[in-house]
Amino acid sequence: MRLDLSPSSLKFKTSNISRYFEQESRWSSWLDVEAAMAIAQSKLGMIPKSAGKKIAKNCSLKKLNLRNIKKNLKKTGHKLMPIISELTRICPNDSKKYVHWGGTTQNIVSNGDILILKKIHKILLNDLSDILNILSSLCLKNKNSRQNLADE
Repeated sequence: MRLDLSPSSLKFKTSNISRYFEQESRWSSWLDVEAAMAIAQSKLGMIPKSAGKKIAKNCSLKKLNLRNIKKNLKKTGHKLMPIISELTRICPNDSKKYVHWGGTTQNIVSNGDILILKKIHKILLNDLSDILNILSSLCLKNKNSRQNLADE
């Protein structure tokens, strides 16, 4: 069973949208939320400023070991904890204990998914704009077609 499969990923076949539903895209968005949370917490004094910066700096999928994440995902069945564990592993010792500080799985996943939806929304608006421009051109091109048919 694929734990990363999103029902929405089955509905969008265009390459520019479907990629956002891939597992690694979702993981990246969740890391973006973790980074934003660490920075915000450091600004509020909830965690040390240096810890927030170090955590945020490491919130990149390129820095994490994907094999470890996938192995722990199979072992735990938890969609976020393998990422948090891997992020904690690569963070410096003075910031490790502040990774995911006060956050919940629901906070991170929901907000990460909203970041993805915002990107998809922008794509859909651009597609809709293109469609409306095409329809407008067709209307202008064929504005006399009805009259021409009536004259025949």
